[in-house]
Amino acid sequence: HKDRGLSAVRLRRDVLETLPVYAEYVARERQARNIAVDPDAIWATGERAATATQAAATTKPAAPPKPDKDELSRQDEWQRRFSPWGSILAATLDAEHWLCFGLGERLPVLFGGSACYMTKPPVQTPVRFVEASGLRLSGLLWPEARDRIADTAYATVESVGYGQIVLFAGDPTFRGYFEGPIRLLLNAVLLGPGAGTSTPLPW
Repeated sequence: HKDRGLSAVRLRRDVLETLPVYAEYVARERQARNIAVDPDAIWATGERAATATQAAATTKPAAPPKPDKDELSRQDEWQRRFSPWGSILAATLDAEHWLCFGLGERLPVLFGGSACYMTKPPVQTPVRFVEASGLRLSGLLWPEARDRIADTAYATVESVGYGQIVLFAGDPTFRGYFEGPIRLLLNAVLLGPGAGTSTPLPW
């Protein structure tokens, strides 16, 4: 619960007014995994750089309209009615994070329920559901639930004191269906105490 002060991870229903902020961090996270370097933009050379500089100086982005909290709450409550039970969804992994050791870049996970978790730094999100267009792999997933679950977190890691919290959006070992999520749990148990904590040394 957000009032406990234990974790910075938030349920989607608790941060409806700041969803654009979380979407911004998701976009930055994806851009960081697909870096494209433009030498003209870096060294300010060429016609493209001059055009970009001129456009930035003359174009002022319009302020987004302030969301209506009541409307967002009603919409989220309606979307929760379509929450799946036992759908297989696609998640993308941070291959450089220790929690994802031994796994690829994408992972099928079993998902059920209405809890959608939102994250932003300093919370690390090694495993995140993909965008809405590629989210469903199998099972019934209504469009209302698809749009709500897309881009939310499946597995998070955050420091607390000398230790850490590893949070999963579902049971990774449910009936032993999938070896991938089970590997995530094993990594959390076996690698987490050394890779993600700051144990004080006695000397």
